[in-house]
Amino acid sequence: MTRPRRVSRFLAFGAAGLLVAGAAAAALGVAADPSANASTSGAAGVVPLPSVGPLVHQVLVDGSADNGAGYIFYSEGLPAADLGGNHLATTGVVVTTLSGSYVKTLLGDSGTEGIALSPDGSTLYVAIAGAIAAINTDTLALAGEVDLYANKGVLLPYDLAVQGGELWISYLAYTQQRDFIGDYVGGVSLADIDSSILLTPTQLSGPAWSVPPSLAADPEDGGALVAVAEGQSPPQVATYDVESATPGTPVATSAAAAAQFANCGAGAPATVLPGGASFLMSCDGTETSYSVADLERQGTYGSGLPFSASDGVDSAAIAANGTIALGTSVTATGVLAQAGTYDSSGTGMLNDYNFNPVNTGNWAAPNMENSVDGLGWVGSTLYVLLEGLSPADTPSYALDVLPDADRAASALTLGGTSKAAYGTPVSISGRLTFSAYSGPAATVVTVTRTHVGGSTGPIGNVTGTANGAFSFKDTASLVPGTWIYTVSYAGTSMLAPSKATRTVVISKAAAGATLTASATDVKAGTTVHLTVKLPKTAGPVRLIDIYAEPAGQSKKLIKSAKVGPGGTVEIAYKVARNTVFSANIAGDSDFNSGTVATTVRA
Repeated sequence: MTRPRRVSRFLAFGAAGLLVAGAAAAALGVAADPSANASTSGAAGVVPLPSVGPLVHQVLVDGSADNGAGYIFYSEGLPAADLGGNHLATTGVVVTTLSGSYVKTLLGDSGTEGIALSPDGSTLYVAIAGAIAAINTDTLALAGEVDLYANKGVLLPYDLAVQGGELWISYLAYTQQRDFIGDYVGGVSLADIDSSILLTPTQLSGPAWSVPPSLAADPEDGGALVAVAEGQSPPQVATYDVESATPGTPVATSAAAAAQFANCGAGAPATVLPGGASFLMSCDGTETSYSVADLERQGTYGSGLPFSASDGVDSAAIAANGTIALGTSVTATGVLAQAGTYDSSGTGMLNDYNFNPVNTGNWAAPNMENSVDGLGWVGSTLYVLLEGLSPADTPSYALDVLPDADRAASALTLGGTSKAAYGTPVSISGRLTFSAYSGPAATVVTVTRTHVGGSTGPIGNVTGTANGAFSFKDTASLVPGTWIYTVSYAGTSMLAPSKATRTVVISKAAAGATLTASATDVKAGTTVHLTVKLPKTAGPVRLIDIYAEPAGQSKKLIKSAKVGPGGTVEIAYKVARNTVFSANIAGDSDFNSGTVATTVRA
């Protein structure tokens, strides 16, 4: 049985102060699989995460913590439609390092729901039953707690967002007798949270919410706030400018722009793009960009990912440089979940990541549902939270960390010479490819060579063709030994760097000498002239011994001389009978020793 999907939000607070939103939850034993798709980049590794019960409400990645390492916070929660029932979330907020190592659990048995970070990242605000708790993110200690009260009723806060110096809260209100009052959105001053024990949110007007909505805010703190009622079809949406003269009045509502949402399925959390003019939301299985001002559709994002109306985009996150990450939700068993990163236009795919079960425990991979339920950025690193669901509806969670995900992964492959003799040119060919993004028409790679145990020197730059192919020839006379050619691509703001090496073993050359006679058929008693010549590429001065071996006699040394590169040794010899002449050439660092011979018949 497939459990009802709970689309929750994922927030990331990076070192640059970026706050981004998407969906949340994670899965045990799922890894980015480079073999599943030729365009897939490899993952840094998958780390199982502690469970927080059946549902995760929200995840925050804090990359600017004073501890220098950063934390991941994720809270248990209930679907918005279940808020105010007879049970509350009991696990609390789990804290891990950015690498996924467990640190501690906060506020257990408190009915935790949404979480949000202060603009400077020093405080984590947590929605708990009837109150807001403040956690010092440096010490992870409870810094304070303020109760919420309004309309003579008790408030159950659901989702949180920080914007314009206020903490915005979606909440359910009911009387002391547990009679339902309504679902609302309101704000409290961040300064008041630090100095109060009881606060009443300033209520925003807008739709008659069917459930407490999820909230998303401008990561640049320009005043934009977007509220979406999850699970409602068509979705209820309202946008606000909380920095305007009328912060409590909606800028736009889905009721007044119904045509824009007519084909949408259940509402999903929004992600506000930096600057606050637009936001992303899944509609009809497609991640769609909407105007905050009037809710007009501006475009669709996510080409190349297998979205469907029933599954679609479950998470989205925007990096500080505008790179967009989107992840799929999959409810079909045996289907790989995917995530993609895109340029700031949302249309040019940079990377395509597939996630494949690797540590399935008692799950059989074909019977497993896995989803990308959370994405977040810290700098150029993308954090991916994955959910795995067993056939018994048992969820488990894990973290995948993908470095350099804001640039298209590049790969260099090399071929060509692997073995060569001294003095022979080395030819290397290669190709530069990109994961899912079209590279420039011609790319330049840099080539160096290193003699193992010796020095490294540059060869220069090589320009490839439109399909990334390139080649070069090294005509230098390399001393025998092992040489490593390193080809590097520097990358650009959109294309990641890469490097590849090719090992070439240079062996000593053959002796390379020649022995010639002025004549090879003569009358007995004729004097012949013998010449031994070394090649011009020979190394230092080499010793040459010349021998004569007349028929029926022993071999005798007739001349010995030291000769440099390109040099010759000559000798005149009177031939009385058939004679074999030979020259022994001593070896050196570049040439093997060797013998050359010729026969003169008399």
